Amino acid sequence: RARCDLPVARRPPGEPRRNLAILFSDLCDSTRIGDSLDPEDYRGLLAELRGVYRRVISAHGGIVGQFVGDGMLALFGYPEANESDGRRAVEAALDLHDTVHRLGGESRWGGAPLRLHSGIHAGLVLLVQGDGVSGRFEVVGAATNIASRLCGLAGEGQILVGESALGPERHLFHTSERSQKRLKGKELPVATLEILGRAPVRSRYAASVRGGLTPFVGRIGELGRLGAG
Repeated sequence: RARCDLPVARRPPGEPRRNLAILFSDLCDSTRIGDSLDPEDYRGLLAELRGVYRRVISAHGGIVGQFVGDGMLALFGYPEANESDGRRAVEAALDLHDTVHRLGGESRWGGAPLRLHSGIHAGLVLLVQGDGVSGRFEVVGAATNIASRLCGLAGEGQILVGESALGPERHLFHTSERSQKRLKGKELPVATLEILGRAPVRSRYAASVRGGLTPFVGRIGELGRLGAG
């Protein structure tokens, strides 16, 4: 369960159940970094991070739902769901990690290296409206909890994603082999991939080819004539 602030005017009418991709990102080693900086400098770092979160998430069609210290929760698929919501969440996470990493080493942060760790999952959630003035919602559902748990499991610089959040679009990215993660509160393990980077294909069809197409059966003669023509 997570709470986020969204404009009331953008709330879709009718049933508040939505299929969303959820991204959690958090700053690694934040306690040490916070202790090493002057409070005003740390405040400046938080402001810089939040500016990065807003710009990158918005650029990929998502919404920053909540800031939690030096981390954040983002939603993809609100107000309109899209079959590529999981892919866009992964693209956003990759750009976030790159951008924040480039911020590290600057003298204004005491030369501290800055890295994120992230978790992504997708599924049906319930958007519960809270305060009618601020437009506050709670995002309730297993997808939110799983994304949060995956973020907690991720190491420095890692992006962990529930395999079902990507489907065939996983082949748009270089990934680890599938692993089964045991998450607190979940009876069954969650099939999980680590995102290692972008693959050199940028279309869904090319990704399907990379993953292996279903064999063409029963039209060998026709396929031969097509190739000869």
